[in-house]
Amino acid sequence: MKIKMTSTMKGASNSMGTYTMDYLEGESYDMDAGWQEDIAKVFIDNNAAQEVGGGKKKKVVSPVETKTAADK
Repeated sequence: MKIKMTSTMKGASNSMGTYTMDYLEGESYDMDAGWQEDIAKVFIDNNAAQEVGGGKKKKVVSPVETKTAADK
């Protein structure tokens, strides 16, 4: 997930939350790890960020036809 900040906010900068950083207004951040996605959702919910393109693409799996013994 990629976000663009609409206002400056302080948030965790590592998975344990022991360090923080300022996420600056107008800057874009790649939030790919699970803990980063959680922070991004909080920012978005508080109108401090918007999700922008460049996120992960989900793999599309085509349905597979199955055959039974009666089909033979």
